[in-house]
Amino acid sequence: MKTWVMTGASSGFGVEWLRELDRRQEVRWLLLVRSVEATEKMLLAHPLRGPVDLIRCDLASFTSVQAAISDIRTRAGHLDGMINNAGIFPSPDRSETEDGIEASVAVNALAPHLLFQGLGP
Repeated sequence: MKTWVMTGASSGFGVEWLRELDRRQEVRWLLLVRSVEATEKMLLAHPLRGPVDLIRCDLASFTSVQAAISDIRTRAGHLDGMINNAGIFPSPDRSETEDGIEASVAVNALAPHLLFQGLGP
């Protein structure tokens, strides 16, 4: 069984992508989620065939991303793939993260980069 990490799987396009990939092949999913409750609700409506681990992660926080990387490394011996689906639109008011970075840059570009770097070989 393959092990995949996915962000942005609790709503919208991410749900459809997750369901389609699950339909094609049984996968162990490590889902990085901001809201465990919302993702659990989605999984009740759209159950998956393989095991699912929910890992709380706020992609707007580098501390949270680093904690998720550590959690993934503990739970999975290796990864077969990663889907970075989470994203946000830029705010007209220029919202910044706790790290002092414009939020859409942090979530859409830097967090996926940190995940790839932290989970690579």
